[in-house]
Amino acid sequence: MIIMIVVLTTYNPAMLALNDMMKQQIDLSRQFLDMQRDMHKNIMGNIEKEHYYTTLEETKQVMHLVV
Repeated sequence: MIIMIVVLTTYNPAMLALNDMMKQQIDLSRQFLDMQRDMHKNIMGNIEKEHYYTTLEETKQVMHLVV
């Protein structure tokens, strides 16, 4: 594949620029996915620690206070 790109660039210099641009786009996409994966892991970790289920008895107590 690399030999093919080198051969094509000798005929068309725009192919070299296109190749560089595609490499940059792949790098940006990888960075974006890594950041999204880290953010998801952090959010899920925080949700699990802070989540609390309300019991029926607690709900009844609150309803009696409101009424």
